[in-house]
Amino acid sequence: MMKRFFMLSALVLITISGALAQSKKGKTETEKKTEPESDNLVSNGGFEDFDLKPLKGYGQLVELCTGWLAPNASSADLFATGVKGTKAAAPANDFGVQEPLAGSAYAGFTAYTKDPKKTRTYIQGKLKSKLTKDQLYCVKFNVSLADLSKYGVNNVGLFLSDRKVQNNNNNALTFAPQILEKSNKPLQMLDGWETICATYIAKGNEEYFIIGGFGPEEQMKTVKIKKPSNVTGVVMNSAYYYIDEIQIVPVEANSQCSCGAADERQDDVIYSRAGARAPGMKPEQLINSSGVYFPFLSAEINPMFFTELDEIAAVLKADPTIKVELAAHVETDELNEAKINPRYGNLSQRRAEAVRQYFMDKGISEVRFTLVTRDDSAPANTSGTVIGRAQNRRVLMKKL
Repeated sequence: MMKRFFMLSALVLITISGALAQSKKGKTETEKKTEPESDNLVSNGGFEDFDLKPLKGYGQLVELCTGWLAPNASSADLFATGVKGTKAAAPANDFGVQEPLAGSAYAGFTAYTKDPKKTRTYIQGKLKSKLTKDQLYCVKFNVSLADLSKYGVNNVGLFLSDRKVQNNNNNALTFAPQILEKSNKPLQMLDGWETICATYIAKGNEEYFIIGGFGPEEQMKTVKIKKPSNVTGVVMNSAYYYIDEIQIVPVEANSQCSCGAADERQDDVIYSRAGARAPGMKPEQLINSSGVYFPFLSAEINPMFFTELDEIAAVLKADPTIKVELAAHVETDELNEAKINPRYGNLSQRRAEAVRQYFMDKGISEVRFTLVTRDDSAPANTSGTVIGRAQNRRVLMKKL
């Protein structure tokens, strides 16, 4: 009985070991064909499809990991559990200690260096398909500053392109990446992974992407990093980042991208048309120059507009024959949120009703108001800036 138990245990261990070895060597063609299609347009974004046995040194990402390219002459690095030695091992290697965010592998690149013997490295990939024009995408990747980095830097981002970059040198890339950390601060998280995430509206010709440190080094912001007390090794005169789990996924609204959830939006600005109303205006001019602007996804009137609304209420009381159109608008992001979250539906209608209710509370009959609800098709501002978006969240008045 005991012998049978040992034989069964050995069989289980052999089976598990074989499965682990297969996952590290990459998936078979049969397994790839039977996998469900992912919305992620990045192939092998977790660096799990690679050849483990030859992985021993630096600069082997392009050589051993499926789907990855180098825009410059030098390749980025690949790290994995099960590697002998310290050059390409995970979690502990020559650059520091970091567990993979998921799976058994991750990559690494030099984003900044003051060492004349080293150069910046980048990772480049080809998308599964070109991006669709005007489609919204959620783009994210995760980085961790290696423990033996002397610096943390900004300008670490993702650049989307319509073509593959293939240089014969190791010069720094000067493109302006479309995806950066929101404040573009120096990235300095050592203990864990930091997610760089943003939404992106495609031009329609993007087919490749590059991740790394962009721009001239003298223009990068740097912070000096204190070496962790529990890490051994020589500090590099560089900023070196591990990277894992890269995703580019089509979405309908910002809230479907974890970095753009509606409840976490920071640019909640309320626009005000200061100076739009001149002294001595006639009633029609006064009404036509009036409007209420709203916070993101809100139909609540801010107190800053009470004085203006009270002036219009006084005009309406003085002349009971005046009728007013209330035209309500939403911005594009609000319209997208409404597609996936019913509680944001009919936002323009609710904004118009809120303004009408304010006047009704002042004793003005509701029959004197005509409500017009519009979507984002008539923007007041098309700049796409924080102020521009705030200017589009509005209810405007017009004397009928």
